[in-house]
Amino acid sequence: AIKILKNKGFKNFKLFLLSSGKDTNYYKKLCFELDILEFVEFIPLSHNEILNFLSESHIYISSSLVDSTSVSLLEAMSLGAFPIVSDIWANFEWILDGYNGFLFNPLIEEDIADKIVKCFKFEKFDEVREINKKIVIQRANWEENFKNFLNFIKEKHPNLKPYKRIKFPWQYNL
Repeated sequence: AIKILKNKGFKNFKLFLLSSGKDTNYYKKLCFELDILEFVEFIPLSHNEILNFLSESHIYISSSLVDSTSVSLLEAMSLGAFPIVSDIWANFEWILDGYNGFLFNPLIEEDIADKIVKCFKFEKFDEVREINKKIVIQRANWEENFKNFLNFIKEKHPNLKPYKRIKFPWQYNL
């Protein structure tokens, strides 16, 4: 998709890949072969650094083929990055194509490039950023959702005794 944008004459953009892994060298080589290295930067960051980066980013792109609700998508939405994500089921729950972000077929490079171009030309960019912040605040409230889940369990299984735990899993110091 970046090669398509380059070939269409778009020059004033940069794709930042904010993590690294076993495939990083493969993707660097691919960028070299596609002659798009000037448009792509690989930056291994910690989670806090990624959040800071997202808060200053214009666009968040995820091209997952399979996923559940992505925490990074919710983080990006709450920090104001405009989402352009693959049209998988989990993303339908959060993104209405053309309203608060764009969905694309991750197997079609032209579709990804087209959605990025649409984002460059999107007139309600700032409005969408505020809409997405509200969506995350309203619908991704973990404490409220977990409380609702526990109430549901209590209704369905009134005789179920709670497991006594000293700490929740996320409270352990690793």
